[in-house]
Amino acid sequence: MKVLAINGSPNAHGNTAKAIELVAEALREEGVEVEVVQVGNLPVRSCIDCRKCRERADHRCVFDDIVNVCIEKAQSCDGFIFGSPTYYAGMSGAMKAFMDRLFFTGAMPPYKVGMAIAAVRRTGGLDVYHQINNFMDITNFIRVPLPYWSVVYGNRDGDMVGDEEGVCVMRSAGKQMAWLMKSLAHAKDAVPMPELPERCFTNFIR
Repeated sequence: MKVLAINGSPNAHGNTAKAIELVAEALREEGVEVEVVQVGNLPVRSCIDCRKCRERADHRCVFDDIVNVCIEKAQSCDGFIFGSPTYYAGMSGAMKAFMDRLFFTGAMPPYKVGMAIAAVRRTGGLDVYHQINNFMDITNFIRVPLPYWSVVYGNRDGDMVGDEEGVCVMRSAGKQMAWLMKSLAHAKDAVPMPELPERCFTNFIR
């Protein structure tokens, strides 16, 4: 089993990275492979709504960058972690551009396990947590059951290790993520996944 973790922070050793690593450590203890990709330090183009990705069988974006790399990686993954720092009560700009394009392509496999992580100094972390979850909620993802919201607190690099409750939540999330992925894998032959419904679009402006 494999999990792809996306670090939306420009800091490779910051609190977002540390929180992701805590989850990854717990996953590895359960025999799950974890690959971490940092996108927050990259010049990620925003989506221009050209819809070319929807015309391609491989769903690749016209901008050939880290998004297309992760589209390819995603196909062999059982779970996903999306983590971002909190900037003005929102996710980082690079992470927002990355998420918009990754999910708009339609390339993300349905019924995969996912979790959101937000790192924050003081407030606004729940906004980031909900923003990330919005992407998963409309993509037929199955979110990891958590004992508390997966938001960690800290200012300088590594401060979040002093957030004892946050550390416990991250470790619990890794264990529960492994359990959920294994449970789904065990049940997939006995209980087939439901077919995806055909999307129905309604516009409210006449």
